[in-house]
Amino acid sequence: MSPKERFQQNVVDAKAFAAIAHSELFDRATDAAMLQFVNGLGYTQDQLSAVASAYRLQGAQQFLAVLTTLADSKLAPTPPSDRLDYTQK
Repeated sequence: MSPKERFQQNVVDAKAFAAIAHSELFDRATDAAMLQFVNGLGYTQDQLSAVASAYRLQGAQQFLAVLTTLADSKLAPTPPSDRLDYTQK
């Protein structure tokens, strides 16, 4: 069982967190946190530091995506099948 599935086992907590994660306040707070994070990366003068900063930013974006969807049962809707079901009568 994944950590996300364990978190979702407590339905009350999952619903409460979903309400928080999908609120305007959460969006503003995470936007400000990401901007502060980027501000802390500073100016890089060499290529290796720039690459490291890019990876740090990518990691922060991935963490935010996981945090935001922690209470969601699906990350994305399942696309409809393009196959026809000939077994239905």
